[in-house]
Amino acid sequence: MQRFVLTQNIRRYRELLCSLNDPAERALVERLLAEASDELAGLDRLAAASRAGAREPSARDGERRR
Repeated sequence: MQRFVLTQNIRRYRELLCSLNDPAERALVERLLAEASDELAGLDRLAAASRAGAREPSARDGERRR
């Protein structure tokens, strides 16, 4: 769910940047865009690390449990 919200926010911030002319507003939206992008990258890294840490149990693992 968090990933979806972040991607939607990033999309919205990019759209807003196309229409904003006020430097202060642009700076704010650029900061929000950077923060959302960083957070999304962090979630992606966490998911990749989680996938890399998970492995299928091997037949040898079953033998050790007996």
